[in-house]
Amino acid sequence: MIRVNLLGTQNIRRHGETWWQLSLTLFALLVLAAVGTRLHGMQDRHLTTQRDEQRRVEAELKTLQPLLKQAARLQVKKAELAQGVGDRRPAERSTTTGTAAFSNQPKPPGTDMAGHRPRH
Repeated sequence: MIRVNLLGTQNIRRHGETWWQLSLTLFALLVLAAVGTRLHGMQDRHLTTQRDEQRRVEAELKTLQPLLKQAARLQVKKAELAQGVGDRRPAERSTTTGTAAFSNQPKPPGTDMAGHRPRH
């Protein structure tokens, strides 16, 4: 049997080059698919981690909410008490001045600094 090539040598070379181009293109697509799958998996794990952290923080906030409300009430009460103490201070100053004047008087003999006699 006799074989006759009607395509010529240039067409044969092109056919071989096309095969390599197709192989390289398929390999590049395979690599891109593998990288894309890997990145998707990493992103999915990252999102899952973030959701878990958000749930944990929300649960912690829910447990601390009563304490935060109590702290706010105590801050208001502290401010009210400080206002009440501020109102009383002028009256305390007048009595303190008299006490200070009294404390400068000499102590009776045989007493301690407060004016008390020792017990025997």
